[in-house]
Order: sequence, then structure tokens, then C-alpha cells
Amino acid sequence: MSDSHPEGDGTVGLSQSFGEKTGPSSTGAGPLTVLIADDEPMVLEIMQFLLEGAGCRVMTSCDGLAAVETFRANPVAIGCVILDLSMPRLCGVEAARRIRAIHGTVPIILASGSDKHESALGIDRVISGRIMKPFRLDQVLSVIKAVTGRDDLA
Repeated sequence: MSDSHPEGDGTVGLSQSFGEKTGPSSTGAGPLTVLIADDEPMVLEIMQFLLEGAGCRVMTSCDGLAAVETFRANPVAIGCVILDLSMPRLCGVEAARRIRAIHGTVPIILASGSDKHESALGIDRVISGRIMKPFRLDQVLSVIKAVTGRDDLA
């Protein structure tokens, strides 16, 4: 799969590394807690199952507004956020902006099936990385490791 964001703007694609790691690093920091927001229940269930199998704790939300509310209630505990681009009540980009306002350095990964219109949305300032749907566990873990600096994920 090709790099999902070749412009080199600091976001992480599937084959690009992120220079500044903002989450807990290395091993021994305890399990990484990942908040996943997607309006497709099957995606949430599969991601939760896979990430828990990789050693993460997982919190889920069914839309962008619920993700912001969950993050607001747990800003210190959550070490990484994965947001679907298109969700009801609040899209992934606006959810990312609101989460960024709560915690300026939490790694935020945007999941999308297309990046055609993303540059026009101004997301580059609020996200740390991107994953393109459909995705594989190794790709998701690679981006999570890159944006969090965690090397203890299976």
C-alpha cells in the first residue's frame, strides 16, 4: 500500500514515520489506552478485539460527539485516539479539533476510506497520523507505534 500522505507534513501514513512522539514511550508504561470512534459497530468490534489482542486497553464511541465526551472524561488515561472521518453528530475532523483543545498533544489518528477531500478540511494541524480503510492490524499498529513512541505493542 502506498503512503497515504506523501506531502511530508508531519502526519504519519502507512509508510512514513512521525518525528515527534507525544504519547507514553517505551515499555513498562502500562497498557496503552486507545479511544476508537466509528459509526460502524462491526469496525468498532473488530478494532477493539484486535487492539486488545495487541495489549491495548480500548474505549469505543459510536460517533464524534460521544468520542469528545469520552475523552473529556478521561484525558489523562487515553494515550491515543482513532477517529473515523465520516461520523454522525460530529465528523472526525471536528472531533479531533475539540479533543486537541482539551489535550494539545494526545496522538490523534484519522481513519478514512479516501483522502481526496481531507486536505481541504484543514486536518493537518490537528492529527498525528492517518490510516486508510480497509486496513490491516499490522498497519494500524505501525501508525500507533509511530505516533505514540510505544514499542511494546504486539
